[in-house]
Amino acid sequence: MIINLQTYKSDLKSRVDYLLYGIENSRPPEKVDILYGDADLFLELSKLNPYKRKSYNYLISFAESKEELEKKLKEKGKTIEELFDEILNYLIYPYRKEDLNIFAVGHSDTDNYHIHLTIENKHYALNRSLRIPLTELEVKLFLLLSEYFREKYDLEFHYEPISQGPVLNKKKKKILELKGLLKCKERDKFKEELTNHLLNLIFEGVITSREELINYLKNDLGFKIRRKGRNYITIAVDSFRVRLKGGIYDEEHFRKVFEEIERNRERAREHKEKLLRELEERLRRIQERRAELIRKYYRKSLKRNKEIFREDLTEGAFEDKGRNKNFEQELSININNFNNFSSNNWIRNRLLHNENLSISLSSGNNKWREIPSSSRDNLQVERKEGGVRTR
Repeated sequence: MIINLQTYKSDLKSRVDYLLYGIENSRPPEKVDILYGDADLFLELSKLNPYKRKSYNYLISFAESKEELEKKLKEKGKTIEELFDEILNYLIYPYRKEDLNIFAVGHSDTDNYHIHLTIENKHYALNRSLRIPLTELEVKLFLLLSEYFREKYDLEFHYEPISQGPVLNKKKKKILELKGLLKCKERDKFKEELTNHLLNLIFEGVITSREELINYLKNDLGFKIRRKGRNYITIAVDSFRVRLKGGIYDEEHFRKVFEEIERNRERAREHKEKLLRELEERLRRIQERRAELIRKYYRKSLKRNKEIFREDLTEGAFEDKGRNKNFEQELSININNFNNFSSNNWIRNRLLHNENLSISLSSGNNKWREIPSSSRDNLQVERKEGGVRTR
């Protein structure tokens, strides 16, 4: 997993069109997963953005295909959407989601699944530009996040750019490599490569017995089993025959190897738990330094809005401290002396994040009007003398 960040000054509509449809509508709709936000609302909110820098754009790329990534996450009881939410929570800290205009999609039209995250350059609660430190600290954060999520979800190390080529099944690729070695009459190299491949599968728990190993050679790799004995297996590949003898191909030795791998796996689990704790602590320290830079940027605004940011990285990004600890129940936003038309976008943005959200508006000393969440889709707020009106 790798993370990259770029800023865009170009029109956000062209950006969203590319994310959804590709160049000249070349991206198949079934290869696009909308992970966060709504394209139409995202563009509507961004229309009044006065800043030259329109957005921050993250690319989160995985070594795995979509199917491989889903399989690994399923083993951990997670989905791609939940993984993205975890990553997003780190990337936007100490900001809250409901104060930002966010749109994110996943693409599976290459052999590497990747996510495009676009955040408009505007903090809606403060009505100011968004501050993301484009410093060496951000690079350290990306590297640390990549290591953390690789360890947490057993993701592959990804160091190559996204390939635009066709997806080649890894198992099929392995078979072609092995057959190529035999055609070059490199039998020893063939045995070494095949044995290493099988040992990796045993360590991963895919193969747990000698019988499963034989079935894998036959059914998955497509080799013919010519003969098998207590301590050997003879396979045929095209016109070549190879005898695999001893080691993991021996019944007794396989059991010993498997038991040793189980012990190593337990030690690896203990090491991983320790490593994850260390990475979490390093992430916490970097996030604190990053959050301090952001708070300094907004220090004047924070004197008037003391509870704009999350104080703790472990808090939910939706928690609204100081108003209602349980954001999922109901939250009322009281807006006094509504004088800034662009704050209308902030209202809509907050309404988007919760079905039970209601909003109260006041005009000077006039009585509060309650707008039920059921009519939020039709909510329009206009500026007028002395306050607001709704229609």
